[in-house]
Amino acid sequence: MLSRPKVLASLGLAVERHRLTVLVGPKSCGKTALARAFATTRRATVFDLNDAWTLQGFERPGRMIERLRGLVVLDGVERQPELLAEVRRFVAERRRSATFLAVSGVSPGLLASDGDLMLDVPTVEVGGLEPGEADLSTDVLWVRGGLPPASLAQSDEASFAWRRGIVREFIERDFRRSGLLRASAAFERTLTMAAHGHGQAWNSSSIARALKVDDTTVHRYLEVLSGTFMLRVLPAWVENTRRRQRKAPKVYVRDSGILHALLGLETQEQLRSHPIAAASWKGFALERVLALLPTREVHHWALHTGAELDLLATCGGKRFGFVFQFADHPTWSPAMDIAVEVLRLDRLWVIFDGERSDDLGERIRRVPLLSLDEELAA
Repeated sequence: MLSRPKVLASLGLAVERHRLTVLVGPKSCGKTALARAFATTRRATVFDLNDAWTLQGFERPGRMIERLRGLVVLDGVERQPELLAEVRRFVAERRRSATFLAVSGVSPGLLASDGDLMLDVPTVEVGGLEPGEADLSTDVLWVRGGLPPASLAQSDEASFAWRRGIVREFIERDFRRSGLLRASAAFERTLTMAAHGHGQAWNSSSIARALKVDDTTVHRYLEVLSGTFMLRVLPAWVENTRRRQRKAPKVYVRDSGILHALLGLETQEQLRSHPIAAASWKGFALERVLALLPTREVHHWALHTGAELDLLATCGGKRFGFVFQFADHPTWSPAMDIAVEVLRLDRLWVIFDGERSDDLGERIRRVPLLSLDEELAA
């Protein structure tokens, strides 16, 4: 099994503090292996809900939960959506019970019929592999994505074939089995349209017209694709200012390898010569940055006059802005000063695929993507 010490450490802290923790992440990111590795260190009881016999034992979840003690790992809770809500209610009542680690490829809020009940459930998210893990280079991770079977494949061809297959499995099997959404041609086209509009403003009305469905259906598709970690929806930040600001969210395909599979891009040469290259790298950099930030308060920001931030994050009462530039030597622009002034940023980082950090202006710093963790720690 791949060593993921940061995730295991986060799991340890969460389980010590809470009686219910949910380990979440995209399909095939290694959640099950991590949960089982964690379980071996705690002498836990593991239930694999992907097994039909085990799943049948939880048909009456309340009765089963009553009997459990110690650390209990529930792997695949998306197979029985009501189970997670039942465990949540059980531990909220502080009844004598076990400590639970639920493993899911679906966000808790999307699983529960009463989403509000699940908003405060502690979660630990597993993402794709990071640069340096398993000796993987940034370029390999950008082209193939961070899902281990894709990034560690023997060749670009094998990686591409696996990614195409996992997208097909996601659409044709997982949702039909889970009952979250009936698979349809419109749902598949929504995902394809999101790939072609990667990193752009999302207009549900225009998408609905193109698909010949209503706005509510498109909103539901987007909710499902976001809740299963296929897409990232980055809401717009609207500041109390007289300047006209853009209010539409931006949508990204979270894993760059899945994005490239949806667009039919197999190799780095094909990717770099494709019009999506800059947007793809921005999305890749966005995910790397979000993995480093200790906050979920993240947005994008843009003025109609052109000034914008790809990412605005609030951490410990401070505001940080990020601009991602697919260039060897990104340069300063007046729009950066406007963003610093209007949003009262403590720091604006210009992230690029280079080697040397330096200052571009007051509170504006140019930083290579691979050096950002050191900058954030400084």
